[in-house]
Amino acid sequence: MIKFNKDTLWFFEKTVKFMNTWSKSDELKISHRKSDKDFTRCRKLNFENMIILMLQKWVKSLQLRLNEFFCKTWIKTTASAFTLARNKISHWVFISLNKSVLIDRFYNKQENKWLYKIWNGFRILATDWSKIILPDSKEIKKYFWEIKVNNGQLEQKSYSTATLSTIYDVLNNMAIDNLLEIWVYSERALAIKHIINLWHYTKTEENDLIIFDRGYHSYLLFWTVLSRKKDFVCRIWKNSYKEAMELFDKESLINSKTVILEIPPKTINDIEEYNEKYWLNLVLDNEFNKTDLNSNSDQTVLIQNTIKVRFVRVVIDDWEIEVYNGWEINTKYLIGHRYFK
Repeated sequence: MIKFNKDTLWFFEKTVKFMNTWSKSDELKISHRKSDKDFTRCRKLNFENMIILMLQKWVKSLQLRLNEFFCKTWIKTTASAFTLARNKISHWVFISLNKSVLIDRFYNKQENKWLYKIWNGFRILATDWSKIILPDSKEIKKYFWEIKVNNGQLEQKSYSTATLSTIYDVLNNMAIDNLLEIWVYSERALAIKHIINLWHYTKTEENDLIIFDRGYHSYLLFWTVLSRKKDFVCRIWKNSYKEAMELFDKESLINSKTVILEIPPKTINDIEEYNEKYWLNLVLDNEFNKTDLNSNSDQTVLIQNTIKVRFVRVVIDDWEIEVYNGWEINTKYLIGHRYFK
């Protein structure tokens, strides 16, 4: 939790001022309106007012909120006019807001050198996902598809659901990157996309240590993390890797081991499917060339055939043993992970 003091208030005051300037910029309006004809005239619900209105937390009705917003100007507008104006703004404006106004400035030491916390030189990140039920509408069902269910009475119904995934700074309570995709997208593919997206955010001089829960273990995911020069810690199941099975044995005297993992044959077959289905750009080392690098260098992940990882056993109590794997990690990192768990 962020403690408010003179320095933090100073940062948030500067953020509000930057936000006011940012919302008025023509560059933002041109980049995030859906048509070149939108917001060209001087209207009551112009681009700047729409951004301010949509960012506010509303408890009252839409019409009452609009009346209060324009009360000092004696201007009247309707909820239907607001709805029409809102449809002219792309959702990417809020992604840009999160990145430019909040994330990049929060981790910029010239802007904010007091607030954000690190642990042993690492920025601690974690990722998780969830399925969410979406409102029932034709537009949503068309994009997110629909799942048909039978209630046992020969009455078939359907609903739409989506996969929501986020990568989160656990020490600073900051959601850095968020993805909302069709329910068929796997959590591993979304985690890979998170790691790739981090490339576009402000770099910090500290390293990133990314925490994954059980179910995330994947050769492609681990190599994506390493290719971006980041560290990871991942909980694993007993049968996840045969090289780590002996660490789950209570009688074993081994607490850690470093091994070389080879890329599974199934993973090689899955790379094409991952690229097509999950809009990724994974390339095997023996198929890599300069064209791949030059065409999309910040999105391309070069997959090599082997990976060096370390399995570490952590005894939680007398009856439960956790085994983690990571990139040349020290045991003290795992002790730290128990604190964040």
